[in-house]
Amino acid sequence: KYSSNRITQAFEDYVKAAEADPANYLAAYWAGLSAERLRNHRDDALNWANRALEINPDYKPAQELKQRLERPARPAQKKRGTR
Repeated sequence: KYSSNRITQAFEDYVKAAEADPANYLAAYWAGLSAERLRNHRDDALNWANRALEINPDYKPAQELKQRLERPARPAQKKRGTR
């Protein structure tokens, strides 16, 4: 399981890389993927996916990330055996 501290650090590192090299669609994609794993960062994730696609519109993983993020969020489900 991923720790939120490591994901936060990864997100920050990918953002720095994407900002240092605006043509780096991979850094933008990985920033989006990292943001997707963080709670309450769906908008950030979608923005980074869009940025990756602006740079490389044919990059399939970024297309899939964007499609996943544009779906309506599912409500949290209760665990079985809880009330």
